Amino acid sequence: MDPLHAASENLRIIRQLMERATVYRAVSGPTAFVAGLAAILAAVSGTYHWWDTGGTRTPFFETWMAVLTLVAFFNTLLLWRGARLRGEALFTQGFRLAMRALLPPLAVAFVFSLVWQTHGGDDHWSACLWISGYGLALLATRDFAPRSIVRLGGAFLIAGLVLALARHGDLAILGSLSSHAAMALTFGLFHLLYAACVPWKIGEAARQFSGNQSA
Repeated sequence: MDPLHAASENLRIIRQLMERATVYRAVSGPTAFVAGLAAILAAVSGTYHWWDTGGTRTPFFETWMAVLTLVAFFNTLLLWRGARLRGEALFTQGFRLAMRALLPPLAVAFVFSLVWQTHGGDDHWSACLWISGYGLALLATRDFAPRSIVRLGGAFLIAGLVLALARHGDLAILGSLSSHAAMALTFGLFHLLYAACVPWKIGEAARQFSGNQSA
């Protein structure tokens, strides 16, 4: 493909994604709520089994991979619903462009944490890696995502770096946070705060987008 044509096509897709910002913001609200709630529950159950008063710990890596799978499935359902309301396919060029932005930081965080966990590494550093990697993934969408998502990414990146530096320097409360507490603070609290600040009207957002397209 001609480089100029490829660049023009990418710009066209980015413009389409920017036009869908209202739709994506509406989808991100309920997804953030589910992610935040699931993270809080996972942090509690990951520290101690609810049914086991003996304090047996659950595997950190497996617990949070299960949360990721649940949230990813829920978000896919919402994206599919939004695409259906707009009369579009789910796996569009814009979707693939968004995945190309999101997946590299997430893949790096996943692979490094997997290797770290396999070799008996401290769960806290895996948490810092996931928090920072997720923040970088959201920031990678800054050319076409709503500003609220980009700001959320910045908050995650800063939090991940601060938690890592605090642990490295053994700084007061932040440095002594458990891995599950760090995940609850970020993936739990940050997502719940985000969900409280954005609209959830997926159908209305899709209709508004369709109206703008036909105008």
